[in-house]
Amino acid sequence: MTTLASALAALATARERFRDTVGEISAAAWERQSTSSTAEAWSPRQVAEHVLASDWYFAGAIARATGNMPPVRPEIETQTPANAIAVCEAGTTPLASLLAGLSDRDLPKPMPAGFPPDCGVTVAETLAIWVQHIDEHIAQMVAAAAPR
Repeated sequence: MTTLASALAALATARERFRDTVGEISAAAWERQSTSSTAEAWSPRQVAEHVLASDWYFAGAIARATGNMPPVRPEIETQTPANAIAVCEAGTTPLASLLAGLSDRDLPKPMPAGFPPDCGVTVAETLAIWVQHIDEHIAQMVAAAAPR
């Protein structure tokens, strides 16, 4: 059984991996379009913007599911990898504050109506999918930034 502590530790680690990966991408590769033929053939910058915006989406949905006020999403400016890292770091405190208010009793709570079913139906599942979402996009970002 997942505990809140383990779920939050996994999320914090995933966000650190994301931040570290962004820090390893050169400015020259930041806008490089992926060579993938999929619909998500994004540049590292586009991936970073998506991940950072998704942090607030997941957090807001979890807040609503647990009866808390959703956090206010800041402007997400990612002109450079350094900007993206700054946005990630600026979000750490408000996201941690929201998540610190959760308890193990919140994990089985259902997600709010309108939240995509593929994003989890309980708070616990949603936290796990949030981590998976970050990790999948880290791999996408690394592939897009790879030298050609």
